[in-house]
Amino acid sequence: MKLYLGICMFVISVFLYSCVSLETSNKTNADQQVVLKSSAAFVTTTATSVVSNKSPGQITNTAATKNQKFAIKQLIINSDTMNYNKETSEAVFLGNVEAEASNVIIKADVLKSKDYKQSAQAQGNVRALYKDQGVTIECGKLDYKDKLSFVYAYDDVTAHKQLANGDTVVLKAEALEFNAAENILTAQKMKKRIRITMKDIIAFSDKVSYNDKTKELFMSGNPLVKKAKSLMLADSITLNVDKKSMSFKQNIWTKLFYKDFETAQKEVEVETDKNGTSGKNVQQKKSSK
Repeated sequence: MKLYLGICMFVISVFLYSCVSLETSNKTNADQQVVLKSSAAFVTTTATSVVSNKSPGQITNTAATKNQKFAIKQLIINSDTMNYNKETSEAVFLGNVEAEASNVIIKADVLKSKDYKQSAQAQGNVRALYKDQGVTIECGKLDYKDKLSFVYAYDDVTAHKQLANGDTVVLKAEALEFNAAENILTAQKMKKRIRITMKDIIAFSDKVSYNDKTKELFMSGNPLVKKAKSLMLADSITLNVDKKSMSFKQNIWTKLFYKDFETAQKEVEVETDKNGTSGKNVQQKKSSK
């Protein structure tokens, strides 16, 4: 009899334990479902109402294909507030706006967009940093599209391009385009000529393009280049920032000082010595219009 009662008690205890475990499991799953629903509701809320205290709205981009040179995996936007217009489907982020991906950060006072993982317009104290490309753009307004791979900046633009050798090319223009996929900066004169600076070089031109692949800064439209006391003019001037050399095409006019040649000779010798070559790449040429 005692044995029978013992077996019954054991079976009952096992049953009760199973019920408790099942209830606990169900409760855990329910909690998880609540969390997921809350997350979903949060995303919906950020798209339909005002968000305060820098509540982030998060967008996950689709995986990039192998052929894409530039891609963002995730874009997170923080701001003080966010308004959503159901009629226009436009979201407006206001105050201390910061859009951040793994390789891009864009800061502004205002960010407007209907689909901000694809395209948007930033306004007011805009600063865009493309880490992998070594490019920083400061301006009054900036439009990006194609998932941040293309930028059009305007309203008093200053772009810094960090070079592999440690130098920095600075472009000042009224408007500027940046192709992040190809790492190409381009600017064209609107009312004022573009101003280019790098170390002891100051240049002005109607059109400018820098291609990071070729390491060449191409200037056309009456470019003028000043290096120390030397002055150079031509229809087009190409500056190779890697080799530290310049080439001129058509209607060339130069005013060169011998001391500048000596400096250039030393610079080229230092660079070529690193590569184990002779360092005899500087030729002194004079040309007049």
